[in-house]
Amino acid sequence: MKASNELKSSFKEIKKGLGDDWKKKILSTYPSMTPLEAYSVIDRLNRLALGRVAPTPSELEKFKSISP
Repeated sequence: MKASNELKSSFKEIKKGLGDDWKKKILSTYPSMTPLEAYSVIDRLNRLALGRVAPTPSELEKFKSISP
């Protein structure tokens, strides 16, 4: 549970650093996707933003690589 909260906190910091268009910046790092794949990624990002799920360590690394 503690690790989960730390991951959520890290994601919030990255999201804040990316600014208002954080979702577009993250989505731009994914290769071309089918609509179903895009829906899945967008749904995951929305759940992350709401704090309902914690990012995986690999997701967190990917997001950190985009942040300024």
